[in-house]
Amino acid sequence: MNSLKKNKIKNLIKISGNLLMLDEIISYKIGKEIYAKKKLSKNEWFYKIHLTNRPLMPGILQSEAMLQSIVSLLYLDKRYKLSDILIFNSKCTFFSEINGGQTLRIISNILQIKDKFVKASSVIKINNKIMSKGEFIFIRVKKIT
Repeated sequence: MNSLKKNKIKNLIKISGNLLMLDEIISYKIGKEIYAKKKLSKNEWFYKIHLTNRPLMPGILQSEAMLQSIVSLLYLDKRYKLSDILIFNSKCTFFSEINGGQTLRIISNILQIKDKFVKASSVIKINNKIMSKGEFIFIRVKKIT
């Protein structure tokens, strides 16, 4: 259960720049669970353009952080190396505002793998408080070369 830093995550899931919502994968267990984090500064790009009078992390980016943690866990599994993992269905709930100067802990679990579908859940916590949660279904498709 080695940790992965931002550059390794970027190469693993093929996402870079502002859309990369994970700073570090702290630990993982293939096919089971992953723990990741994202440290938010008060100057994040999205605070300048989203609800400028009340800087909050957009729900879609919270969802993206959860999705990226699950996709990272799948791509760490050799069985998924030759596949693209695409979101098929998602349901997210947001409980509290997230603003700058906080560290998000993203905890995700694989719930079920059936044929080409993967069902997973994820939560974002700050300290021990759940800020948002999601349930996702992914589909594995052949990688385009």
